[in-house]
Amino acid sequence: MSFLDKPQPVAEVRMVAPVREAIHRWEPRATVLRVTPGAEPSQPGTLIPVVEVEIDVE
Repeated sequence: MSFLDKPQPVAEVRMVAPVREAIHRWEPRATVLRVTPGAEPSQPGTLIPVVEVEIDVE
């Protein structure tokens, strides 16, 4: 993955595309509305993607 071992601002930007692609591939009913970087205060340097999706149930 191109965002591993990168400075945090770079990693935050580079993690968005792989997250979107994985959701598109593995859950075609989902439309990704937003991917934002989250963090775990007890684990500095860890990025956790927060994903907002819309599900097409038809």
